[in-house]
Amino acid sequence: MFDVVADVATTCCVSYNDHKKVYREINRILKPGGLFFTFHILKGSWGYDENNLIDKDTVLNVKEGPLANQGVIYFADYKDLINLLVSAGFSIMEKEILIRSYENMTKFLKFAVVVAKKINGI
Repeated sequence: MFDVVADVATTCCVSYNDHKKVYREINRILKPGGLFFTFHILKGSWGYDENNLIDKDTVLNVKEGPLANQGVIYFADYKDLINLLVSAGFSIMEKEILIRSYENMTKFLKFAVVVAKKINGI
């Protein structure tokens, strides 16, 4: 059992549907009241291609940008990400959005930064 689990842009490498399993497993291994920190890529970021989806907002082999050719990338809709966490048994403690620019501010990556607390085991 762990007090804290940190995800720095790793869960984005599993599909939307697999997020449900991943977040339930993180909840399971956390101690009661444990914290989960996630830094997750968001929909609308450079490389998102709605014509190349394999699951809800999940792209296989992004074609351009820093995420190109990295396999599966889930570009989370912010509300969907929060709902996935809440349905896995977390309460949201803190939330922010970060935007990083590239190529002279013509391309952007958006990230959700969320701290969630385990409220129950699922």
